[in-house]
Amino acid sequence: MKRLCTVCCAVFFFFMGTPCYSAPQGPKAGQRLVHFTLKAPKNPRHIDYLGISGKNVFSIGEIQSEVVIIEIFSMY
Repeated sequence: MKRLCTVCCAVFFFFMGTPCYSAPQGPKAGQRLVHFTLKAPKNPRHIDYLGISGKNVFSIGEIQSEVVIIEIFSMY
């Protein structure tokens, strides 16, 4: 049991000390976002807020805003 605990701790600390190589840099200023579409919300107030009326899907570029903040959650 002690050996198993030691191995688990060693593996844990190995991966905690390893840098993430999936995204070495964030996007650069002025860089375009990859084109993708999202389902339009069902709530008419939300559709009006986004300025995307009359659509089932929309892209980020269609949102009537000067700035759009996208928060991505990585769920395993």
